[in-house]
Amino acid sequence: MPSSETSNKKLFKYICNTIEKIIKKIIQNLPETDFSNNILGGPGLIIQVDETMLNYKAKSHRGCSPSSKTDSTWIVEISNSTKRVLAKVMENKKAETIIPIKCSQVAAGSLIWTDEHKSYASLV
Repeated sequence: MPSSETSNKKLFKYICNTIEKIIKKIIQNLPETDFSNNILGGPGLIIQVDETMLNYKAKSHRGCSPSSKTDSTWIVEISNSTKRVLAKVMENKKAETIIPIKCSQVAAGSLIWTDEHKSYASLV
C-alpha cells in the first residue's frame, strides 16, 4: 500500500499539471491586442526600450532553470515621469524579434534610450 505522502505528491503533481494546461489553453484563446493606433513617443519625446526575463523558476533553490524562462520587452514613454508603457512577451531577445516591435510601436523622431544589449545596436 503506497504511503499517504506519495499519494499526496502524485495528486499535487496532477493538480499542478492540470492548472498549467488550463492556463496554456486560456492564453492560446486570448485575442491578440492591436496597438497599431496607440503609438508611443513622437518627435523629441524620450522612449526607453528594455528587455527582461519573466517566470524564472529556481531548481532546488540552487540556481535558475533556463527551460522555464519567458522573455519580454518593455517600451516606456517618459516625459518628467512615466507616461505610457507597452509590455510584450516575445520568443527571444534577438534583434530580429525586438526591432519589429519597436518599429511598430514607437513614433518616428522619438529619442530612444536603451541599455547596451546587443539587440539594440541597429537602433542607433
